[in-house]
Amino acid sequence: MKFIPRKAQAEILTYESGTLGVSAVPGSGKTHTLAMLAAKLAEAIIHSYSSPFIPGTEPVVLVVTFSNSAVNNFKARIAGLMSERGLVPGVGYEVRTLHSMAADIVRGGGANLGLDPEATIIDALTSSYILEKIIDRLPTARLREAFDAVRSDSMKANYLEQVFQDSWKDKVLSICQNVIKRAKDLGISARQLHGALAEAEDDELGDYRLLSLTADVYTEYQAKLAAYPGMDYEDLMTYAYRILSSDGVSLKRARERWPFILEDEAQDSSAIQENVLRLLVGERGNWVRVGDPNQAINVSFTTSNPAYLKNFLAEADRTVDLDCSGRSTKSILSCANRLIRWTIGDHPIPMMRAALTEPYIHLTPGNDSSPNPRDEPLRVVFDPKGYTADQEVAVIGNLAVRHTQLYPDETIAILAPTNDRGVRFSDYLRSSEIEVVEFLQSSPQDRDAGKILSTIFKWLARPRVMKNEFIDVVKVLLARPRELDFYLTEPEREQVFRILTQFRQEKVVDFFYPASEDDFETCLRSIGGDEIVFQTIVRIRELARKWLEARGIRIDQLVLLIAQDVFIDPVDLSIANRLAGAVLRATQADPFANFDTMAEQIIEASKRPEVVAGQGGDEGEFDPGLYRGKIVVTTYHKAKGLEWDQVYLTSLNNYDFPIGKGYKENGYTEFYRSEVYYARGRLDLQSETIEQMVCLCSEPPRTYIEGEATRRSADAYAAERLRLLYVGITRAKKGLYGSRNLGKMRTPMCEAVAVRALRESFGGADREGKAK
Repeated sequence: MKFIPRKAQAEILTYESGTLGVSAVPGSGKTHTLAMLAAKLAEAIIHSYSSPFIPGTEPVVLVVTFSNSAVNNFKARIAGLMSERGLVPGVGYEVRTLHSMAADIVRGGGANLGLDPEATIIDALTSSYILEKIIDRLPTARLREAFDAVRSDSMKANYLEQVFQDSWKDKVLSICQNVIKRAKDLGISARQLHGALAEAEDDELGDYRLLSLTADVYTEYQAKLAAYPGMDYEDLMTYAYRILSSDGVSLKRARERWPFILEDEAQDSSAIQENVLRLLVGERGNWVRVGDPNQAINVSFTTSNPAYLKNFLAEADRTVDLDCSGRSTKSILSCANRLIRWTIGDHPIPMMRAALTEPYIHLTPGNDSSPNPRDEPLRVVFDPKGYTADQEVAVIGNLAVRHTQLYPDETIAILAPTNDRGVRFSDYLRSSEIEVVEFLQSSPQDRDAGKILSTIFKWLARPRVMKNEFIDVVKVLLARPRELDFYLTEPEREQVFRILTQFRQEKVVDFFYPASEDDFETCLRSIGGDEIVFQTIVRIRELARKWLEARGIRIDQLVLLIAQDVFIDPVDLSIANRLAGAVLRATQADPFANFDTMAEQIIEASKRPEVVAGQGGDEGEFDPGLYRGKIVVTTYHKAKGLEWDQVYLTSLNNYDFPIGKGYKENGYTEFYRSEVYYARGRLDLQSETIEQMVCLCSEPPRTYIEGEATRRSADAYAAERLRLLYVGITRAKKGLYGSRNLGKMRTPMCEAVAVRALRESFGGADREGKAK
């Protein structure tokens, strides 16, 4: 069907130069519109090329976005549009992630900064691993000094000691990760931070021991990156900015190469990304920014800030609202609009009323090629009952199963606030006859493969048969599918473990390398057991010896060697290949890593989406339409950019969707994930440490006031969660069902205030999901 642009889309396609800001509501067709604009501008650029054309030397339209999958999506769309115009796909435009763009700038001008041309870009997992090793090697006294600087004096000493032993290192790791990211985003070097701390030593207004510890970790982290040599994603943007701001030749070359910049998902820009793009564009450049401030849901765990897009929309030469959406029914769009209207006009905390902004979402025109689905008001339901955590899983799971049976052609999703919560839903639903599709941080297959490989590596760290590690290896092997060599009945498995217990007091060589194989077989058979059991033990021993003897090969090759022996599923082998790469990078960062450390890295990597992506890749490559009649379980964050016919929003309580600091109501209490219960005044230690750094490194230095950053962080988090609720609502096309649980704290969680306002507009439900 031929694309007929709506009025706002047609206005965007008239763009020729200057700055244009586009605020695009969910389902408004922004991706296709931006792709059409890119194709139009690319065609004009191609016609301006001199002949003969030399690829790489002519100007191109640059489309920048935030994920590899979005890059692939744009490339496919623009290529199709170029073909329709009779032009060669891939000519006249480039589609890049911001980090890919920065990498090009660094490769072209890094020598001027003295950067090592052999430096590699390290991923988030390797970065985390380097920081973890630095913190592991810190003196206990230094860690305790920082802990004492922030701990609450009102808690019992034995309790505080338990916290210090069990979780303080993990907390320090999290703080260091985020403070370093923020420092790089603001252009604050480790040396600058140390200098500011030295001048503040006598400042009685703030205790900087935790920040001082973080600065030391920052310094050592950068030293290790230089020795690697490598740079993390934040360094890429920092170095790109330094090159463009200090090297006029590099800046001129970049501006000539990219005379037009089209930016997607601009609500997720950070300070350093904003600065790099502004340098590239210049004062009179051509810049189109498309985004939705109401979908800025990454603020609390990245350095992004929707204020940059909002400011651009206020200053751009032209602005256009893409405010028509054919995705959802009238009732669902009304629900989203009421949330905006309530936030702007009725939010009980005035400073929170900017969390959501106009435009409201409008239905598509009557003659539109993408009309809204038929309205079904009774399918918008907010359940007023508060369930226990387990009850909510059962109620929503049963409703989803029932819906799938009644509407087998519809797409269905359950949205959870966290991956762990999503796993609870998946585990419950697997007992049903309906297929469950996990679209979480990692799939069960990712985690299972990681657990198997990690178990084997733990044993390789201490290869003694009488230890539990080898028994765990045997259990893992015997649990594999019947297609493998080790399928046994339960009684036969019991025989295996009974026989292996006889070797517990023997030296390792007695089991793996006996003086005589005949003696070994005689000893084995003397214990008694079935022939298949003897053969299985011999086969397991052969594999174990093979792995032992291969411990000296490169670590990624060892992972793949073991994977070939224990996996037959191509997906498992693909996961193992990615895990092998992750472990190799970790050992390159720390040549002294042992097999215990590698086992931990395998487990961690199997949980990380950027290391072990599901078969659909990241969220932009996931197609809900492929899973009709199945139940998709995902998180609110991963659901962004996707849509389903029926959506279940879960955990709509005031813990996962708080209202903000200062709200007063009888019996109402809020808790925030970032606030540390053992810290003085329940401080948000990460926000306070960042605030100390910003205050000390400002020109001139600002006065640090303890607690202000914690309050601002809580309000920013509450604002982000309102936007997350908006994102959840706008994933639904035909039906929306909201539920909440009471949490697991001593004080039961209340219904989120924003959700209560929506429920009072749309009504509640009974246990069967019938609207009241």
